[in-house]
Amino acid sequence: MSASARIRLACGLSAVVLLASGCVQTTAGTARPADTAGPTSSSRPGADLDGILLSVDDVNAIMGSKDMEIMDSANDMADHSADISEPKCLGALYNAEESVYDGTGWKDVVDQVLTEPEDDSAHWVEQTVVQFPSAARAKAFGDTSFDQWTDCIGKSVMVNDGEYEYTWQFEGISSVDGTISQTAVQTGSDGWECQHALSAVDIYVLEASTCGISLQDEAVDIVHGLAGNAK
Repeated sequence: MSASARIRLACGLSAVVLLASGCVQTTAGTARPADTAGPTSSSRPGADLDGILLSVDDVNAIMGSKDMEIMDSANDMADHSADISEPKCLGALYNAEESVYDGTGWKDVVDQVLTEPEDDSAHWVEQTVVQFPSAARAKAFGDTSFDQWTDCIGKSVMVNDGEYEYTWQFEGISSVDGTISQTAVQTGSDGWECQHALSAVDIYVLEASTCGISLQDEAVDIVHGLAGNAK
């Protein structure tokens, strides 16, 4: 499978579409955060969370790249529950999903996608910060995520975004010092895989997804970096 095909697979995983200039995140509608009156004229959703995100240089260093750049950012949740054959594994496969966070009381979110600009990009990253009204609610979401991801171990799920169809095989889950991580391998892709990591730190839930060949623990490293910025 060509590198350009592999990046399309990464785009399919994280609900983005391949355009001439690369991957750009799209969302199906805008979710309204709970317990907030919305932005004022001097602020926008997620503005206070931007400082927690890793810099482009930091992401490049973690991924072993020099050319990754920001392709898109968002301040709302996505909804791709209709694209996946096993909705219970939605949160294990995707960052910042509306139905996964529904009812948790989340207040604010910032999400960012980075990759190399060329079509044959070798790396793909999504980093997400979700703010909760309390540390207890953030931790509760992390605990629930661990249970949900555990139930997906060994499962194969199909994703159909209306243009491409992919099958992902979930591997085991790791939980170290409060950070959970799980890898999904794209079948028939010559080793293209994506790691998803999540941690609850204070009032934040921090997520990272990294895609590439022969991943180590890059998503975990990004979450640890986000955690350092959140403290």
